[in-house]
Amino acid sequence: MKKGLITPKAFQKWQSGHPWLCADDILHKKNLPHRPSAVFFGENWWLCSPKSFLRLRRLGPPQPQWMKNPRLEIITSADQFRSYFGEWLVQHFSETLEKKIRTVLKPNDDIVLRWLFSEADWLPGLTVDVFKNTLICQITTAPIEAFWFALRELLEIAFTARFGSKPQVLELRNSPARKKEGLEIIAPTFGEITEAPSRPLELLRWNSYNWHFQLHPPTQKTGAYLDQRDNHTRAAELAKTLGLKTAWDICCYQGGFTIPLLDRGLAVTAVDQSQNALEILQKNIQINALPKNHCNIVKADAFDWLRGQLASGQKADLIILDPPSFVKSRESLPAARKGYTELNHLALECLTPQGVLVSCVCSHHMRPDDYHKVLEAAATPNKIQILEVHGPSVDHPVLPAFPEGDYLHAWFVRRVVDSEQMNCQMS
Repeated sequence: MKKGLITPKAFQKWQSGHPWLCADDILHKKNLPHRPSAVFFGENWWLCSPKSFLRLRRLGPPQPQWMKNPRLEIITSADQFRSYFGEWLVQHFSETLEKKIRTVLKPNDDIVLRWLFSEADWLPGLTVDVFKNTLICQITTAPIEAFWFALRELLEIAFTARFGSKPQVLELRNSPARKKEGLEIIAPTFGEITEAPSRPLELLRWNSYNWHFQLHPPTQKTGAYLDQRDNHTRAAELAKTLGLKTAWDICCYQGGFTIPLLDRGLAVTAVDQSQNALEILQKNIQINALPKNHCNIVKADAFDWLRGQLASGQKADLIILDPPSFVKSRESLPAARKGYTELNHLALECLTPQGVLVSCVCSHHMRPDDYHKVLEAAATPNKIQILEVHGPSVDHPVLPAFPEGDYLHAWFVRRVVDSEQMNCQMS
């Protein structure tokens, strides 16, 4: 990459390995294509979105064979894209899938994982989750839309080579990010079915448990929060190690944290606003033969419910906070900090002495330093210890030079109460 093509600041970003070049980074934008394409620019292939501020997104790590035809600089058709990149993509898809199967799945699990994670897996704008023989593909950028028929066929080739049968492919085009690409937002449908309780459920083995997934259309993102897999397990392991007895799973969804906690013998109160999610949680408890009387399922707003528990003096040994993101943009950060601080403060006040809070945040706008300050503010007048901080499961990799992809953190925090406070509480 020559400095004359992009700004000095952008050149430093490119040298670090960052996969994006914005419109303001490029000095001669008139030389870029005016339609969605793959473009050879500065010794790299990029996916070009002419209507987006994120003008170029790096396609794959540099490959020696891509330097053999310097005259080919722009690809605009799906057939041309497949002809040029097809061999590499099938190999890349196959190797990525095999690596994640080896590193993510537990014994006897079905193939349920994130196969492709956009920039982190070198194909920006495409996310692919595998649910046994079903692929859910989220298409968010104009170049991926333009080349989709080729990409879909290559995914099917790699999947069939691994499993011996062609997958069912469900396509998602409902991300708000598509607007910035000049693309239409299309609501997911499954035939004429629109009512959530009527949607068919897939029963799969995931994270060592039997699990009902709602895939047609998915209720959350691509069907489930697969990125929390390891944090679900870690919370249950820590609860058992510390001898915790009671837990509140706030924003429990379909029971990712609740099910392993019940399996470890804790009495769990599971709280969520979604009646559909709570009904699936009940099915998950039943299908795993866990004791129903150990789980109190509550449909409620997280803030309102915690305020009520605090007012009535109720306490728990372990509290999970896994709310939807409060941060949709950088402009919403101040309001988000306020919301996260209040929610964490309520939870910490409801912990027993030496109790543990697992506080999750899922937005790249809320950086770890920011959330550390949120927890400090929420802890007043409590004292806390930060025991552990974890990111997403390993099928959601993070590129070191791409902080925008580092979006999920789970903070494991213990409330520490000194002897003077203990005496005041006991009296």
